[in-house]
Amino acid sequence: MKRRTPYRPDQGLALSRIERRRQQLGITHVELYTVAEIPRNTYARICKTGLAFKRHVIQLRFALRTIEQRRRLAAKMLGADDV
Repeated sequence: MKRRTPYRPDQGLALSRIERRRQQLGITHVELYTVAEIPRNTYARICKTGLAFKRHVIQLRFALRTIEQRRRLAAKMLGADDV
């Protein structure tokens, strides 16, 4: 009999990388889940359990890149040379 896979697979490794990058960039949890368009309760559950749909992990990664790009653009517009 074929073994069933979890509906929400363990994404602990991917989520820990996202969390590490979030901290490096100084992004708040609120900013991350807002840009990722993930409800607060869903984000809290993901962080607590380490279980997430693949689409949520993709949304979080995309949100990190989006925030980083926005910050670079803002720094460039303000004339910061060290970005």
